[in-house]
Amino acid sequence: MSTVSISKISSVIGPRNSLALLGTSRKEVARGGSFSDIFYTRGGVDEFHGGLGSDTISFSGYGEGLTIRGSAGYARLGDGTQVTTFTGIENIFATSDDDDITGNSGPNTILGRAGSDTINGGSGDDIIQGGLGRDLLTGGRGNDTIDGGTDPNDYAFFSGNQSDFNITTVGDVTTVEWIGAGSGDGTDTLTNIEFLGFDDGFYYL
Repeated sequence: MSTVSISKISSVIGPRNSLALLGTSRKEVARGGSFSDIFYTRGGVDEFHGGLGSDTISFSGYGEGLTIRGSAGYARLGDGTQVTTFTGIENIFATSDDDDITGNSGPNTILGRAGSDTINGGSGDDIIQGGLGRDLLTGGRGNDTIDGGTDPNDYAFFSGNQSDFNITTVGDVTTVEWIGAGSGDGTDTLTNIEFLGFDDGFYYL
């Protein structure tokens, strides 16, 4: 199996000075630069290094769901086969199947796309979009923005009892604010979420 090392590519998308680094079905090693890069994996066994900037990895080329761990820096198939390793990645675009995704300790943008996804942003101020399908979404610590998508059965989960939070809804937007003792989950802003999950039960919006 050949290995391709990519340090620069001529295609430019998104903000000025960002790079689009495209994987193929072969094994590839791609390194971003000083700006915000986007890595596309197309089914090969890839290794991506984001470098500086707010970098994104897209798994839209996969036809089956993945387990993706931002802090550990890997993506695996359902049978445990590791298909991608990465470092310095802040943002994750999932497959169109059922994915299990956990972000890292920084601010992440995680897009679940289609499928019934389980997403945990980790700590940091995260943006999480479930997309299509019944999604189970957790912002974690930090002030997170969570959008369940179009399915009418999306859940947002919180660490603590319901009494540890102040829940307010204005129009289509629900705010869940930590008011318990010590540091907690912060304040999350929710749209298109039908159920809230707490340690002591569920709350229907």
